[in-house]
Amino acid sequence: NSGVDGWVVRLGTDGKPDLDVGLHKGSNDRLLRVDPAPGGHWLVTGFSNGFAAGPPRGWIARLDAKLQVVWEASATDGLAGVGPEQFAGAVPLANGGAIAVGQVDDWASGSLRGWLVRFNAAGQATGEAGLPSPLGGQDHGGYLRFLAAVPAGSDQVVAVGAASHPINGTSRAWVYRPDAALSGAAWEKLLPVGTADVLEDAVAMADSTLVAVGWATPGGKKQAQVLRLHAKKGEPGCGDGTPCTQDACSAEGCAYAL
Repeated sequence: NSGVDGWVVRLGTDGKPDLDVGLHKGSNDRLLRVDPAPGGHWLVTGFSNGFAAGPPRGWIARLDAKLQVVWEASATDGLAGVGPEQFAGAVPLANGGAIAVGQVDDWASGSLRGWLVRFNAAGQATGEAGLPSPLGGQDHGGYLRFLAAVPAGSDQVVAVGAASHPINGTSRAWVYRPDAALSGAAWEKLLPVGTADVLEDAVAMADSTLVAVGWATPGGKKQAQVLRLHAKKGEPGCGDGTPCTQDACSAEGCAYAL
């Protein structure tokens, strides 16, 4: 068979491969990221043209410790079918499912939407949201891309990426936490540093802060960017989701509520 398959490799303690597996759905299968899940399992995400005719679809698979497929899926209703899609990361859920994040291309409007899909333990899509750029351009070329996902408490997710302006082409780093139903934002944050800023990955810290990495262009020059995000006065961030009332965060009152 000609084409491209997804490939997952496990390295031993000596840094050498001790197990690998190829995952095949169609003629163009690409895995872009791997995220840990409980029980020694892994969530791998990317895109494949093997789920339906037409452009590539977002692809997610849950693998066990032996890299065998527990379930795999694509979202095949809702926003799916608008244009090319891809998943760029996922977080596990307690029920064995996952929330995947990525992007979907809306061919009709020429825009990219940030994409979130919840899957159950059977790999069935049970919730979906597509978000236009917060800088505008839902119908004329703006984009919002989610590039990584971070676990955020009980069965919640924080997505990081970038949003663009449809007219002047500038982009801003973007952090977004959806509500439990994926119907809107529990909170969201635009982080303007330069004119072309992107957050490409993030990790949740033990103290409930979020460390994100990417790049920014202060003064027009591209530079690496490392941000540690926490709640500020007036912003959501306390453990119960209420706004902080302090000028500075403290462990007692205003840990960043991932």
